[in-house]
Formats: sequence, structure tokens, C-alpha cells
Amino acid sequence: MHISIFFCNFAAELLILILRNRIVIIFLCCLCCLNANAYTRLNPEFQHFISIDGALGYSSLYNHADSMPSGNGVSPYFGVGYRLVYNKFLFATGLEAHYLYNTYSTSGAKLSIPMLDTEGDPFTLHVDATDGDDWVHSVNLNIPVLLGMEYRRFYFLAGPKLSLNVWNHMQAQATAITTATYEQYIGTFENMPNHMLDAYPLESRAFRADWDVDVLAHVEVGMRLGDVSFETGADVPKPKQRFYIALYADYGVLNLNRASAHGNRLGYEQTAGQPLRLYVTPSLMSNEWSGCKVNQWSVGVKATVLLELSKSRDCVMCKEEEL
Repeated sequence: MHISIFFCNFAAELLILILRNRIVIIFLCCLCCLNANAYTRLNPEFQHFISIDGALGYSSLYNHADSMPSGNGVSPYFGVGYRLVYNKFLFATGLEAHYLYNTYSTSGAKLSIPMLDTEGDPFTLHVDATDGDDWVHSVNLNIPVLLGMEYRRFYFLAGPKLSLNVWNHMQAQATAITTATYEQYIGTFENMPNHMLDAYPLESRAFRADWDVDVLAHVEVGMRLGDVSFETGADVPKPKQRFYIALYADYGVLNLNRASAHGNRLGYEQTAGQPLRLYVTPSLMSNEWSGCKVNQWSVGVKATVLLELSKSRDCVMCKEEEL
């Protein structure tokens, strides 16, 4: 009787101890599971690979200004690098050739200019150049330094990329439509070429931006293709090549708007005795964007091929050379 009471009290105290320390116990159980899974691959070792990457994404030069639209475009890149694999841990670096194309709409580019006609009557000249865009071409060399993990079929990599701009080109074009209104007349005057009321094609000269260096925060999450054991992540059979597909995101942390302004997005110049001259300026070089922070970002799909480098192995059965 006393023995049964002793065991009941012991069981109750043990249950209370487990409930009080359930978090610690769950953590220890998870740790044991991870530790057991870490040894599912026999003889974990360093593996060295040459990586070949290709990616295509949607890109934007985001201007942080609610009153002006941000740009949009495409951002492909191709890279060659080195990847180190140790059990589940990954390290990747290399060199990427990155091209960014971005275009902005000239939406909102309008002017109202007070003028005098040939008879000396005042009127307002209205200029609408919303039918147009300006574009940015940029070629960069990226140096990624990424860390990550691979778990069974899935993997992730994250880290910074040093982006060096080697070439960029900016230009704007639009069609300016001019109309006129008089205080003493009702209605709008238009389609009168002899009074400068017509459609005029405008194109800016080419500009080069002043950004040279950017730092991209990179993250990618993907999966490995091919025959892989879902339970252990081991190769079946073990190939010399590995193929991956992933989603990625890049965000530039530095401000790219470092150039001095060169005029309004839509502006005009008037010299005595000369007709009015209209002009357009790329958004990144305009007065409206002066002091506005601009960051680049892109999201897309990335494909990777890993080619394992040959390595020397210890001799298992070696015959000693005869003296």
C-alpha cells in the first residue's frame, strides 16, 4: 500500500516537473532531432562548386515621392562564381553582369504660360506633354557575398552585393500638344500651326547619372531540381552537377539621385525676338526630382547550375613502392 502511494506521488511530481519545464524539454527534443538529422549524410565534408547563374526580374527606380510616379522595367543578369557547401551550410560569391532598364511616364508634365499674340492681346498657352516617357539604361558589375542553408530539397541565400556602375544612359522624349485660351473669348483655340498651336515632338539630349557604387541587399529562396531523397536530402544518384530554381529580391540601400538638376521635366526657354522653345529633361536629372531619394529594387526568377570541382581523395588501398 505504501509502495503504491509512493509511486503515485513520484509520478505526480514528475508530471508537474515536465509541465513546468515543457519549453526546455521541447527545445532539447528538437535539438536531438536536428542533431540526428545532421548525421543522415555519411562523412559530411566540404564540397566546392563553380556556379553559373541567370536571372530575369521586374525592376524599378523608386523615388519616394507620392506626387511623381516611380519607374518600372526589367532587370536581367548573368553570373559566374564559387559556391561552398558543407553539410547544410552554403557560402556563395562571384561576379555578375547586371543590366537594368527603367522607364518613367511623363504623366503630369504640363505648363501654362502667359503670352501675347501678334496683335498684343494676352492669352495663356497650355502645353500638355503627358504622352511620353524617359528611360534609363544601366550596366553594373555585382560582387555578391552570400550565406545560407540547404534543407532537403530547399535552400535560401542572403547577404550584400557590391554594385559597381560601369555605364548608364538617360534620355526623355514626349509629344507636346499646345492650346490657347483668351479671357475675352470663350472656348479653347487649337490646331492652328501658324499660331504655334500644334503637336510638337520633343527629345532631350543624352545624360549620364553620377551614381558609381550601390550596395544591394539580396535574398533568394528556391529548390533543387532532380532526383533527391526527400527524407535525407542526399543525392540519388550523386551527380557532379546540381540544378536550382529560385525567387529572388534585390534592394539598393544607397541613394542613386546624386546628379545636379538640368531643368524641368517639361520646360521652356524664351528669348527676345525668338520663338518659344519647349524642352524635356529625364526625371532623374530634373528640378522636380532634385533632393528626392531614389533606390533601385528588383524581384524575379533565378536559375543556377553548380558544377562540382574535382578533389583529391585519400588512398584506400595503396601498394608500397619497392625499394
